[in-house]
Amino acid sequence: MKTYRTGDVAELSGLTRGQVRTLARDGSIGHRRGRLYRFQFPDLVLARTAQQLLCQGCALASVRAALRQFTDENRDATRQGPNRLRAEGRDIVIDHEGALFSVVTGQGILDFSLESIVSTLAPKVIRLTAASPKVSAEEWFDVGCDLEAAGALEQAVQAYERAIDADPRFADAHVNLGRLYAEEGDRKAADRHYRYAVTLEPGNALAWFNWGVLHQQQGRTEEAIDAYRAAVRLDPAFADAHYNLAAILEPVDRRSAFRHLSAYKRLSLVR
Repeated sequence: MKTYRTGDVAELSGLTRGQVRTLARDGSIGHRRGRLYRFQFPDLVLARTAQQLLCQGCALASVRAALRQFTDENRDATRQGPNRLRAEGRDIVIDHEGALFSVVTGQGILDFSLESIVSTLAPKVIRLTAASPKVSAEEWFDVGCDLEAAGALEQAVQAYERAIDADPRFADAHVNLGRLYAEEGDRKAADRHYRYAVTLEPGNALAWFNWGVLHQQQGRTEEAIDAYRAAVRLDPAFADAHYNLAAILEPVDRRSAFRHLSAYKRLSLVR
C-alpha cells in the first residue's frame, strides 16, 4: 500500500503539519519509521475526520482523545468507522447501529428528534394503508423515508415495496430498497433493485454509487470501478464516489487515485 509523508497528509486533510504530528505521536494515525512518520490511506481518512471535527468547533484535545479511544477500539474498521464520528454540541459521538455514544465517556446519548418523527408516523401509515388503492407511489416513498429515519427499517421496506407496487418504474424506491437489503445482508435482492434502478434511470448517480459499494463488498472490483466512474461522470461533485474510487484505485492506478482523493478533499471543504 502506498505511504504518505507528513506534508502529504497535511495537504490532503487540511490539518497543519503540527496537528498531523500530534495525532501521530498519540498513535491515532501513522507509524514511525526511524525519525519520520509514514501514513497509509486509512490514516488520511482519520486525519480528514479530525479536520472536520475541528471545523465543527471541537477542541483539539477532545479530537485527540476521541481518535485515541476510537482507534484503540476499532483497529480493523478504520476505513468505514471514521465516517460514523461526528460532533454533537461540544461532545464527539459515534453512531453505532443507530444508537449514539460519546466516544470519550462511552455513555449513550438520546436522539430526541426521533420521538417527533415516530409520533406522527403511526396515524399517517394507518391512513395510507386504509386507502392503499388510491395512494400514490410518491406518498408511499415519503412514508418509507420517514420510517427509515425513525429506525423502523422493516416497515420502511414494506413502504418502499408499496411504492414499487404503485409504480414499478419508481427508480428512487428501488435505490432505497437496494440499500436496505444490502444492509440486511441480502446482496442478491440489493443487486436486483440497483440493476432495476440504473436501467430505469441511467442518469441516477446515487444508484450507480450504491451499486458500486455493493460490487466492492462482493469483491467485484472492475464492476465497482465502472459504477463509481459512472457516478462521478453523472455528478462530478459526488465527494463520496471520488473517495471510494481513490481507495479502490490506489493499488492499481495511484495517479488516478490521487486525483480522486484530491477531488474528495476539495469537495469536502466546500460542503
